[in-house]
Amino acid sequence: MKSGVSFGVQDYREEASLLVSALFDLQLSQVERLDHAKWRLHVENNRKGVSFPDIEWNDILDEVRRYRQQLDFSERHDLPMMCIELSEDPPLHIPVSIDFDILNNLLNQRKTPLWAFPNWISALEAWLKQRASIRGNMIGYSVIDALSLFKNGLINFITVRIEAWKKRGASHGSTYPFEVSTKTHGLRVYWTSAAACRVGNVFGWPTTPVSRKLPPGTYCFGAGRPGVAAHYEMTAYYDVPAQNRAYLDV
Repeated sequence: MKSGVSFGVQDYREEASLLVSALFDLQLSQVERLDHAKWRLHVENNRKGVSFPDIEWNDILDEVRRYRQQLDFSERHDLPMMCIELSEDPPLHIPVSIDFDILNNLLNQRKTPLWAFPNWISALEAWLKQRASIRGNMIGYSVIDALSLFKNGLINFITVRIEAWKKRGASHGSTYPFEVSTKTHGLRVYWTSAAACRVGNVFGWPTTPVSRKLPPGTYCFGAGRPGVAAHYEMTAYYDVPAQNRAYLDV
């Protein structure tokens, strides 16, 4: 189902925006060394007037590290970033997060005579389609535009987490039960943050249903049989803990 809370808890969005700005003011090398405690110390010492929410930060920091590494890789090699364009009204664009090692391996293959793809985005799309079935077009974005998309999604994600902290008492380490059901039995379920699509995070198996606990945030889910590209529903957002179950038509 479409999220009713995501992308607009305005009371907390400004706070989330300030924290995301602080994260991206840091150099990549600084972000790579951050953990929850170091990030808290940085905000308290360098961001006067910005209160530090005692929410779970480690998964957010991991996601920022991965995407910053991808942005740095694309900038150094003059390559576009891949995003998913979904035919919504208005059109929806979602960044795709791919680990540095995978990008580096694909680039090394590109330098061989066996390279068979017309461009970089085609190669990334082929890699993605082996792992995920996502309705939409894969398009290339500049580093600047992809960064803007990712920041906006991350602000939305953190906004939901701050809301849970302030309204429900969620703190560092808090998790909430979530259940996913599918039309077909025996599938493996995957999750991704709605800030950027990252395939391969296993939620649980076999359906149906499967349950686990997630920290507060905005998530999307996919499902498929092991070894087969999973179907991801990237137009359906679920805010945890305000929502606690999803149904996938697969």
